[in-house]
Amino acid sequence: MSKYPHQPPQKEHHVPILLDEILNELDIQENDTILDGTIGLGGHSQAMHQQLGKTGHLVGYDQDPNAIAFCQSRFSSYPNVTLINDNVSHVHPSTSKHTPKKFSKILLDLGYSSYQLDHQNIGLSFLQDGPLDMRLNRNTEQNSASDILQSYSEQDLSDLFFNFGELYQNKRLVNAIINERQKTPITHTSQLISLIKKSYFFHQNRRKMLKIFAQVFQALRIATNDELGHLERFLAQLSDITEEKAVVAIISFHSLEDRMIKQFGKRKEGPFKARYKKVITPTQNEIEQNSRATSAKLRILDKK
Repeated sequence: MSKYPHQPPQKEHHVPILLDEILNELDIQENDTILDGTIGLGGHSQAMHQQLGKTGHLVGYDQDPNAIAFCQSRFSSYPNVTLINDNVSHVHPSTSKHTPKKFSKILLDLGYSSYQLDHQNIGLSFLQDGPLDMRLNRNTEQNSASDILQSYSEQDLSDLFFNFGELYQNKRLVNAIINERQKTPITHTSQLISLIKKSYFFHQNRRKMLKIFAQVFQALRIATNDELGHLERFLAQLSDITEEKAVVAIISFHSLEDRMIKQFGKRKEGPFKARYKKVITPTQNEIEQNSRATSAKLRILDKK
């Protein structure tokens, strides 16, 4: 049995989002030192690496060991690519001995690969039944989504859904979870879906139902993987790990992340400034070819 929750994909089936826009905004040079903070299956990194010369260097981080395993095969013939199985919030020189101290170009894609979303053993998707785990790396001590549902107090659960899922009416759901866990552990996505259906009135409105499903699963996923905490820590050290005139591109997929990035780029005292006031979004053509690009938002930060 694999020590990982799922096997590495045998081939890439994750389409890199906003690829043309990223390459245009980052303007990779031959001698750049690039950080891909969530390398995933390497689609963005492959394209960026093609613009590097022999003196350039690309470092790819990912906390999912299967993503790193896949990329180790994909980039095995590239001596100027370094892969790290860790969250990019640990990239600071004081905590990482494996990477350059400064980067000239950075890409951080805060989304999930298609194979992660589609694999039932991870439990990130409400579209299929599977273990309610959600951890990208099981080789850690962090709680699974199931652990959170089993152990959080009524107030903590309410705060979780309010703050991370923007579910402002969650009392019925929280009570349903607490009542259910007293009878049987909540271990599978189908159990959670059933509790959501009992807690909200959809009036046969499928769009409303899917939105609430997404909000509940988003809240649990953020809490399980400490997504906002990692992003906050990454942004806090960005000045220390970048060269002068560095460019940072960050793709987010929900308002909580985008708000943090937007506020970071507006700080008057900081060395980074947002290149544009508005976010860059996928074209209609890209959305038609890849529906998962619909909610993507790209912001570009320039170091002064």
